[in-house]
Amino acid sequence: MNISRAAELSCSVISGDPQTFISNVESLELGGIDSYHFDVMDGSFVPRFGLYPEYLSMLRKISKLPIEVHMMVEDPEPFIEVFSKAGASRLIPHIETLQHPIRTMLKIQDSGVFSGIAVNPGTNLILIEPLLNYVDSVMLMSINPGIVGHKLLDNTFSRLTNLRSIIGTEKPIKIVLDGGVTFENAKDLLLAGADSIVCGAGTVFKNPTKVYENTAELRELVNH
Repeated sequence: MNISRAAELSCSVISGDPQTFISNVESLELGGIDSYHFDVMDGSFVPRFGLYPEYLSMLRKISKLPIEVHMMVEDPEPFIEVFSKAGASRLIPHIETLQHPIRTMLKIQDSGVFSGIAVNPGTNLILIEPLLNYVDSVMLMSINPGIVGHKLLDNTFSRLTNLRSIIGTEKPIKIVLDGGVTFENAKDLLLAGADSIVCGAGTVFKNPTKVYENTAELRELVNH
């Protein structure tokens, strides 16, 4: 069974070795990566710290691909301008952190980048419905956020189906699946309704000495 729409592969920057990531950019892009997934964490909303705007600026200087900033922070609004100016293509805060979600989406758009929304595994998906006219993507978390290398949660496939139903077919909103993606489940996740999968420790960096080969294998897998 083939996937009728183009499968987007988004590389998780934080999953790569920080000492070699920049040198791996060419291999990732030649292998078939479509975008970068850039995790920003504050140590409060999730139990670790993430990447910083100077790192984003460095990546932007050497790549023209879209960079999606996943904002796992308690209060994303003060960081909108910082990361948009650093080179983000899209800012994706969590619905769980927003007191005024539509206001935040409009502020992101006013900064000159696209707006998306992320949803944790235990959050009712119906909460995103009021935002569907203000986002171009919904990021569905398939692990508890902030921990690299966790396994895909059991409820992921049913939530993908539910999310696709909520979004409907009229709005061109991309579903991004973040967490626990492996060579074994990547194609099934796309067939289940994801438009984009975030690729990291279980795929493109599974063997860190073969980044190009890993990426090319994944691209071939999801295209056929």
